[in-house]
Amino acid sequence: MNTDKGQWAQLDMYRPAKDFASSSNIDVEFEHMQNPSRDKNDIKKEQSDYKLNSAKQSGLYKSIKDKGIQKPVFLTHSKQFGEMVSDGGHRLSVANDLGPNTIVPVEHGEDVI
Repeated sequence: MNTDKGQWAQLDMYRPAKDFASSSNIDVEFEHMQNPSRDKNDIKKEQSDYKLNSAKQSGLYKSIKDKGIQKPVFLTHSKQFGEMVSDGGHRLSVANDLGPNTIVPVEHGEDVI
């Protein structure tokens, strides 16, 4: 993160699942760049449904339901796209499905794009 004077801010370590609804996802941005005519919300819904079904099949859904999210969701911050989920999309899909107030651990990364 940029630590220039005036850039200091406390970054959150936990966030409710509902707060990620407005966060951009790298996969969504990439798909939209490849197919600009597709609506980002449609892409996000399609990818979220895929990740949720995958999490149910792999056992991740049950694990998160039983124990909570064990590995933080990784966010990167970009001047071009803002905050983006760069790792943890499956975990977020499960958290949102379990409930909008499900607590999600968060890690922050540097401006990479």
